[in-house]
Amino acid sequence: MKGLSTLIRLNRWRVDEKRRELRGLEDMRSDLVIRRTTIDVEMATEQSVGDEPVVQFSYGAFVRAALLRRETLTRSIAEVEHAVEEKQSELADCVRELKKIEVAAERRAERERLELSRREQIEVDEISMNVFRRQG
Repeated sequence: MKGLSTLIRLNRWRVDEKRRELRGLEDMRSDLVIRRTTIDVEMATEQSVGDEPVVQFSYGAFVRAALLRRETLTRSIAEVEHAVEEKQSELADCVRELKKIEVAAERRAERERLELSRREQIEVDEISMNVFRRQG
């Protein structure tokens, strides 16, 4: 049983580690989405004040740079989403492995409990038979 409990602890640690990594990737994805949304808001703001001559002069360069940053962020989001999917798959595998080991440990504990119960019953039966023989 000691081997299984160690294996269970190890697999629980792995599951927790995968969850932490997944949470980090999801946080990164949400941060990238927020940054991309910020770029969209900045572009809308710059477009709304585009009537001034100074702004019209630099607006084209701003839009090119903003679109480039937005495209880069979109690619990064796609990469992070792919990494999230892989991490979710790894997490699911780790959880399945943990459950498999926990079920094996539960079955072993149940077998040990039944064996102990059987031995106790044998002892009780033997005591009962001895008492019956002495009375007879």
